[in-house]
Amino acid sequence: IKKDVGLATEYFKEAIKKNDALSMYNLSNILLDENEDSSSKSIELLIESYSLKFEPSLKLLCFLLFQKCESLNYWMKELESYNKKSNKLIEDISHVWSDMKLLISNKISQI
Repeated sequence: IKKDVGLATEYFKEAIKKNDALSMYNLSNILLDENEDSSSKSIELLIESYSLKFEPSLKLLCFLLFQKCESLNYWMKELESYNKKSNKLIEDISHVWSDMKLLISNKISQI
């Protein structure tokens, strides 16, 4: 099967109009793979997807934010820039962040 990113993008955009959380997640992945400058749009899509209760979006969102900076304060400011500051979202990000730090610490100690 031939890869057609443009067509896939159009299908996901159509599904997003119907609030399809999985399509938001998938389009954010495509944008990240195809264009390094698309992290802002990807973050928006992941926040929206997570607000629709699609849990995998939170982990990818945390990964994107972690790549930008390891500070939780930075993340809070970043979320404010999307007008999506939410105590629940920040709390959930904090939990994932703690889990990620623990996982990384365990991996490093195994080396």
